[in-house]
Amino acid sequence: MASKLRINKNVLGIISFILIGSLFSYIYLSPFLKFSDTMFLRLDWHHDFQMTSATWITLTKYHEFPFWNPYKAGGNFLFAHPQSFVLSPETLFVILFGPIKGLYYSVFFFYVLGFVGCYFIGRYFRWSYSATLYLAVLFTFQSHVMNYLFLGASTWMTMGNIPFAFYFFLKAQHNWRYGAAAGFFHALIYLGANTYIFLLFIIFILLFTASKFIIKRDLNLVKGAAVMLIFTFLFASVKLLPGLDLYEVNQRVNPFREILPLKLELIKKTFLDKHQAWNIVSVYWVGDKNFHWPHFGDYIGIIPILLFIIGLILWYRNLGLVIATLGSFLLYLSNFEYFSFIWKAINYIPIFNALQHPARFVIFFVLLLGIFGAKVISKVDKVKISDRRLNYLKKVLIVALVLFVFIDLTKASYIITDNFKPFPIQEGLIMWDDKFETYNFYERYNLTDEQIEYFDANYIKSFNHFDTLSNKGSNIRVLDNMPLSPTVVVKSKGDPDYKGEYYFLNDNGTSLDLEYWSPNKISLNVITEKDNILLINQNYHKQWKIKGDFEILNYNGLLGIKVPKGKHTINLYVFQNKIIVGLFLTIIGFVLGAYLMINAYKQDKQNSPSDG
Repeated sequence: MASKLRINKNVLGIISFILIGSLFSYIYLSPFLKFSDTMFLRLDWHHDFQMTSATWITLTKYHEFPFWNPYKAGGNFLFAHPQSFVLSPETLFVILFGPIKGLYYSVFFFYVLGFVGCYFIGRYFRWSYSATLYLAVLFTFQSHVMNYLFLGASTWMTMGNIPFAFYFFLKAQHNWRYGAAAGFFHALIYLGANTYIFLLFIIFILLFTASKFIIKRDLNLVKGAAVMLIFTFLFASVKLLPGLDLYEVNQRVNPFREILPLKLELIKKTFLDKHQAWNIVSVYWVGDKNFHWPHFGDYIGIIPILLFIIGLILWYRNLGLVIATLGSFLLYLSNFEYFSFIWKAINYIPIFNALQHPARFVIFFVLLLGIFGAKVISKVDKVKISDRRLNYLKKVLIVALVLFVFIDLTKASYIITDNFKPFPIQEGLIMWDDKFETYNFYERYNLTDEQIEYFDANYIKSFNHFDTLSNKGSNIRVLDNMPLSPTVVVKSKGDPDYKGEYYFLNDNGTSLDLEYWSPNKISLNVITEKDNILLINQNYHKQWKIKGDFEILNYNGLLGIKVPKGKHTINLYVFQNKIIVGLFLTIIGFVLGAYLMINAYKQDKQNSPSDG
């Protein structure tokens, strides 16, 4: 009977957190969701909508797996690109609601996911309901992610996986088998296109494990972390291994240079300044340095800070948690002088040498800061007062405190979203009519003249991104953090030397006819009177393949095919062989992970108190 009551209580707790998380997330994101009919937001949103659009059209129009993105900067890998979300829940929303609304609804989903994940962290620590609610509010609605949404980096919504990954990691400290579940949620961060959170979480876990191991000297802590990382690799292999095809061309090494002077004023602005958004150019000068808000800013308000200080005083003997928290803060401070040597050392490590903004570690510091605050609230909440009215008043005041924190964080969010508004439109919209691929979103979404009025054509021109599904070739402004080529060799329609999407190097006595085109495949019927080279207006990579006895070559960065004289059918396609090995490893991860989780559940059931 006791077991049934416990199960029912847990189920009710999860359901209530889903409902409250959905309501709070909707209120918090309400101004942001009002833009769910437009892709024309400021800054880097054009990049995110390009990725969602390319994924969407490949799956829904061409019914193919999105191996290749031919629409941007002359082509690049789509699925294997670090900023691809093909195997993320976001893809389901994009398929159901389209590339615009789907992205907005994905943001809402991940906010709710993160909120609900905090419920399980509260269960692990045996906090009161209100204390767990406090952590969920603080972690989910801190301004750091909203700052990135303003920037146009929607991949930061994958922070919703962090609480689940951390919860199962905590359980893995006692039963290493739970490391498989921790690895699954950690892998989802990478599959959801955020390599920054993915890699920073590894540092966070290693820091947390080392902090506790120093105090307890318990190898089970290390075992749990090791199992998590092994399963992270297995679950993510389906994308990690194909990603090596891009990594061998572009390692994206970013030397750590952005070091700011350490000033109390900046730390105060990070956590206590609600105005953490900027206009089209973000500049807050500190000497000759720009305090770039998305990297540094994370408004949480004064109450969580005070609760954190109280928690530190009360639990200063919990050295493992204290060291991990202070270590997380030091990693944030490593973006500033005096502490920059910390990140300089980490930046020398392969893979981590792609990370140049250690201030982004603030999201993990706030998680631990919130844990201290939740411990304080839970302790107060569990104090029994003989007078029932005073006891009731205490609980009401605690709920009021949590609601105040939520309202305060929401107010900061609304200040940020006030700056989302697109510019008014001007004449001279860019229209593309070449056969390569066009998709007019005005027609697709039947936008009214009034809606079009709010779009700024000149702004879109400056980003060369009006028609997100056109091959822009030599764009002036194409945001791709890992392009295939350091210099763009593909030409765009309108360029003086643009020769089309397919042409012979020597076009005398030649003809060609496009038989089929999709993002992954090109089929051409060609005739040439002598041996020739057929050029495709796409970036070359060795993962381009061809049917028949033809030779593919890298012609000054372009995709070239040696064609003997005569009449031929050229069938080109992109396929990455590494995906087969990666899929095999991922399947192994699911099989082993399921086996371990079943055993972990059985052990937990055996160790739980009997019904008697």
